[in-house]
Amino acid sequence: MACCGNVNGRVHAASSASSATPLDFMNGPPERIMYVTCLQPAEPEDRNGKSDYLATIDVDPESPTYCRVLNRLYMPEPGDELHHFGWNACVSCPDRENAHKYLIVPGFFSGNIHIIDVASEPLNPKLIHFVKGSVIKGKYDASHPHTVHCIPSGDVMVHTLGDAEGNAVGKFYLLDGKTFEPKGLWNTGKEKIMGHDFWYQPRYNIMVSSELGAPKKFTQGFAATDMALGYYGSKLHFWNWRERKIEETVDLGLVYGALAMEIRFLHSPNAPHGYVCTGVGSAIYHITRNEEQKWTANKVINVPHKVVTNWQLPFMPGLVTDQLISLDDKYLFFTCYLHGDVRQYDISNPAEPKLVSKFYVGGSTCPDTEVHVVKDEELEKQPERLVVRGRPIYGGPHMVQLSRDGKRLYVSTSIMTPWDKQFYSSLAKKGGVMIQLDVTAQGLKLNENFLVDFGEEPDGPCRGHEMRATSAWSFALSSAVSSAILATCSCGALAPSTAASTTVSSSLSALRSGASSIPLASLVAPTLPCLSLASLSRLSGLSALAVACSSALVSHFPLKGDCLHQLCTPKEKCWATKKTYSNVAETAALRRDVHNFI
Repeated sequence: MACCGNVNGRVHAASSASSATPLDFMNGPPERIMYVTCLQPAEPEDRNGKSDYLATIDVDPESPTYCRVLNRLYMPEPGDELHHFGWNACVSCPDRENAHKYLIVPGFFSGNIHIIDVASEPLNPKLIHFVKGSVIKGKYDASHPHTVHCIPSGDVMVHTLGDAEGNAVGKFYLLDGKTFEPKGLWNTGKEKIMGHDFWYQPRYNIMVSSELGAPKKFTQGFAATDMALGYYGSKLHFWNWRERKIEETVDLGLVYGALAMEIRFLHSPNAPHGYVCTGVGSAIYHITRNEEQKWTANKVINVPHKVVTNWQLPFMPGLVTDQLISLDDKYLFFTCYLHGDVRQYDISNPAEPKLVSKFYVGGSTCPDTEVHVVKDEELEKQPERLVVRGRPIYGGPHMVQLSRDGKRLYVSTSIMTPWDKQFYSSLAKKGGVMIQLDVTAQGLKLNENFLVDFGEEPDGPCRGHEMRATSAWSFALSSAVSSAILATCSCGALAPSTAASTTVSSSLSALRSGASSIPLASLVAPTLPCLSLASLSRLSGLSALAVACSSALVSHFPLKGDCLHQLCTPKEKCWATKKTYSNVAETAALRRDVHNFI
């Protein structure tokens, strides 16, 4: 998507020369926390009326709370089925000051829209606005919101899959970028299409949307007969972006194109290349323009079905359900929910992807299942069930999220409650997990130290779905500075003046909007003559040294007296600069390193 997007594997290319490009963000600080949509236990009687929630998870390997859920933000109503979600504005938007301030989190089944502030207190997100699904149904006869994207106008566009009755009717509606109130349909709403995902490239005046199927069918589970009856889709729609109308439709066919799902374009703003993955079709189609400048879709990867017995069908598709592209446009990753593997392809030549590696997370054909594989074109022996830190992994890989530097691939194991129960009863009973794979030129390798076990959640065996990462400065800087503004100093001074708060706020906004550096020397707040790192550490939940390094408070404020001793004693390693500062004499080096880091 050529203007707006999401970091960590989902940044979209810039819409103008003045905007940031994805490559600008590859060398930024690593992710420290992740937000994950979590589903309550699969059986209604086990939910106790509780709602789904957004989990805040520590993914910093040097943190004492590594792999732990730090916070749970429950939605106002039960029964949402939290699914995909997105940002109000991305780091490649023209209005970068507002980038990554709010998460837009739809309830896939309820239609509710939740606006969540993650900028004010990244460790403690807050629900600030709520649009009921009944309002959307009443206004637009639309239900089951799936994909959320910011667009160049500053608004947010939501793609829905059904009408108020759950029939397969794809629509797009807009949320105001400031108030987050619904402000109308983007399309006419009269097009005879199904819905699922969409991606756009303004430089080519193109948007592409895909088709999954009828909500009233897939929310009850999957039945192969529903494909023959026309309840599932296989088409791509190519829209004129400026005129908001379909110019061409390509039917991928039911053999390889059934359940056309996630669409991803290369991140380069000038690249006319993208991919769509198909669920039951278990294929990857390359989207591009031909010599006549018409958009086409050609199958470039096919995951062969397995011939099986003692299963729901005589053949088992891979069920390719999610994909993403690294920010440097070098690798394509996708998941096979039923076969159980994550695949990595080299797409240096977009038209001819080359398999680099496969990693088996779980799947339906592990030797401890009842399924018997009669014929497998890819494997001579079915893979053993993956065990991480003593925990067997049930289910298959579904959602993936890539770190901005392309080195860490996060994987979750739940697709949707009815399908989880149908295909993986053990997953539904014991809960899902999130694991992490290291990405190398030689292939994917398990990080054996990383495991988030949603089966151990306080509410019972929950399941994590989509994941979004936040970078180090967003995690620590905003938390520390906001605490500094609100806290009193150790010497008893009152809170800083409005001018001082404005100065800090301006620098924070600059960092949030992607500035590689700020004039730290000019950001001295004389109204904070003796800021206590100890109290600030307590308020922000970070160590004194982490606060000082991550927020650059040593450059923002004149720390005096015992503050310097608090900074350097005891000896500890700064997670930001990865160096150890052991005494007061090294304070100057600390200041320099923090300045360079920010």
